[in-house]
Amino acid sequence: MSSAPWKPILKSLISENIKNMKTITPLLPMQLSTFDTLTCRPTNRSVIFRGFLGERKDENYKNELMEYLNSISPDANLKELNPEIETDLLVITTDIRSSKVKHLLENPGFESCWWFPVTSDQFRLSGNAYVFSSPTNSIIAHFPSDMLLSFYSSANSTSLIEHFDWEQERKKYWYGISSDLRASFLKLPSGQETNEGLVRELDPIGKNIEEKLLVNEALENFALVLMKVDYVDHLNLTPIPKRITWKFQKNDDGLNKEEWITKNFTY
Repeated sequence: MSSAPWKPILKSLISENIKNMKTITPLLPMQLSTFDTLTCRPTNRSVIFRGFLGERKDENYKNELMEYLNSISPDANLKELNPEIETDLLVITTDIRSSKVKHLLENPGFESCWWFPVTSDQFRLSGNAYVFSSPTNSIIAHFPSDMLLSFYSSANSTSLIEHFDWEQERKKYWYGISSDLRASFLKLPSGQETNEGLVRELDPIGKNIEEKLLVNEALENFALVLMKVDYVDHLNLTPIPKRITWKFQKNDDGLNKEEWITKNFTY
């Protein structure tokens, strides 16, 4: 599968809006809605987009990441990072004890929405989302790794797909988040006992034995959510509004292949 046609548009909107936001720490949270099978109602919350699966940064960061991964798992003796691969899987991070994880395990359907204030754009995406947890957690059995990677085999060489290490990817995102966010994975689930006395910041590896134990505990609660999109609705609310939708569906050539179908609307 080739890159989705909406992906470069979304990346451009994120870049332009962050660049022109007049705040000290520009953030563009998106809204993520999941379905609660107990109440039969959608549940919405704000989340932070962490990028597309398979993206890589500069060489200096790669060397830094390699050193970190070998520090946190010295027995691995890692010699290569995951290859850069082309996907349109959106990544967010979460705590496995959160309601969104429970919802997605019961029903993977989601809808998310971004509002870009600088350019007056709304970007809605829907599809199925999957949780990648620590390998020691039982919910890992629900993660469709083969399906997700095989879906992108046509856009990447087979060897790149076969050597992709999901656990390395999880630890990469753990390394990339802030120290106070890492510490939040030590907190008790909301509604339970007080979280007073817990650490406020957490090193990605741990500087001593006590801290390393805390890192291991927090990392067990840390998970990725991979969002596989099959429908996108982009609305630009400039003086002459424009709307584009993309739907991933079987085409009409009789070959039973799936592709992105684009529709343009004017008002």
